[in-house]
Amino acid sequence: MTEQDTQPGKPKRIALAMQGGGAIGAFQAGVLETLHQANIEVDACCGSSIGAINAAIYFGNTPSRRIDRLREFYDRVSVPGTAIRDQMLAFNGATMFGGGDFRRLLAEADQSYAMGAGLPGFFTRRPAVPWTNHTGAPELASIMDLAPLYRTLERVCDFDELNRSSAHVSVVASNVATGKAHYFDNRGGELLAPMIVASGSLPPWFAAVHIDDGWFWDGSLVSAAPLHHLIETAPADVETTILPG
Repeated sequence: MTEQDTQPGKPKRIALAMQGGGAIGAFQAGVLETLHQANIEVDACCGSSIGAINAAIYFGNTPSRRIDRLREFYDRVSVPGTAIRDQMLAFNGATMFGGGDFRRLLAEADQSYAMGAGLPGFFTRRPAVPWTNHTGAPELASIMDLAPLYRTLERVCDFDELNRSSAHVSVVASNVATGKAHYFDNRGGELLAPMIVASGSLPPWFAAVHIDDGWFWDGSLVSAAPLHHLIETAPADVETTILPG
């Protein structure tokens, strides 16, 4: 909660800070589903990296489609076959194949798959790292190619809906030239796919994204848990509760 005094009758609002961190995104999706099921309206949200992607999908859909679109996203970016495998492990329960060591082995195998082949709907491995062949193109200077993420976002996020949302939605990215945080939001401007992708473009795996006259990298480099922006933009005459996620 912000440092504003709690006063009887003072208007209240809820803000959500969604940090970066890859697998944390699945936890955040669960938080969003819980808020949705409880009919809790979020008035403001700031996301970083995977948090920015979750925010775009959630607020970039009508309420009736939000959770389905989040599920579709995670289905699209999962290692092929993991859903069936995990269902089988859940069925086996306490057998030796459901133990912690075995699950850790499977997680390492999934990670190896992603690093070698990429994740469908998210990124693909480049055949060669372009900075070794002197292309001079910053948008190609990465191990992975995020082109699949652009296509996935166009499928699961309605950017018109995102930009007319009643919620104030912001995403943070790192300005490559200055090393400072830069916030893109749906107030006084537009949130578009490149801004969401930029917030999740962690070097050297992903390349910087060119937006307007600047280049931007992952927001977690400067603000892993974007609480400060929500505090700074909270109306002084409103009691704001900030939920970290």
